[in-house]
Amino acid sequence: MFFNKLLPYEIPIMETFIRYKVRQIVSIIFKEFNGYIPRVEAPYLIRYFLQFPSQSQVVDESLVEISKLESSNDKAKELLEVEAFEKYLITILKANKYAAYDKETLIEAFRILDNEKNGYLDLHTYYTFLKRYGITFTKEQIAEMESFLLKNDNELLEGLGVQNDEVKKHKPTTTRKFYYESYVRKVLGDNQKHFDELMKEYKAFYDEYQETKKFPEMPSIVNDNLPPVKEEAQPNQPAPDQGQQNEVKKPEEEKAKEGEQKKEGEEKPKEGEEKKEEKKEEEKKEEEKI
Repeated sequence: MFFNKLLPYEIPIMETFIRYKVRQIVSIIFKEFNGYIPRVEAPYLIRYFLQFPSQSQVVDESLVEISKLESSNDKAKELLEVEAFEKYLITILKANKYAAYDKETLIEAFRILDNEKNGYLDLHTYYTFLKRYGITFTKEQIAEMESFLLKNDNELLEGLGVQNDEVKKHKPTTTRKFYYESYVRKVLGDNQKHFDELMKEYKAFYDEYQETKKFPEMPSIVNDNLPPVKEEAQPNQPAPDQGQQNEVKKPEEEKAKEGEQKKEGEEKPKEGEEKKEEKKEEEKKEEEKI
């Protein structure tokens, strides 16, 4: 999806953009984890880039592959290295491995469950059916689903041609009706909108690179386990600390002492020459007297 129709020279730019977006999210949302991502958040971050693995695929495939790419074992088990996550994400995006199903496939899957052909499913029936086939939901996921349906209820019903008076009578918190056709339309539309926004950001990222031939500065992430970077001396460095100042002063003081010693050495011969000249003048005066 992200790498479709890219020219060969554009692929590294898209890869860098993906890493840029991951680090932007990490630097804002997961800043306190010091360069790591909580394992439980990995599927949500993957879905942000419009890849939709099932929960079993996350556990059996995604997390396993990310762990193989990690460079260190000296970390908490509940965390993932950002660098390893980036590599894995780019790999599945290139293959579009967990792309969303198209509209007709999704609607047809719901219709199989809709035995009475009402155009909707009861949420309890829906969850029970999925659980029967090993697809379970946490309480948080169920609450998130019902919250989504509640917030978008009017739009979902209007998409099915339901009249305004019927919309007002509908209460999803009591009826728990899941209008799947309109829901699918809504979700796929939101996915497309999100993709368009990401591609708009990529276009700005691409234009900046083309203008400067340098990638935009990558958002910084903190990782206490990474080795410190050795900084090379720069011409315009900040003032050194007290220890450095003392080290700088020592050679300067030594040079000053050497200079003083040289001056003393130069002054001594001068004094000897003056005395010799005085003696010569005295000898001349004595000869003139004689």
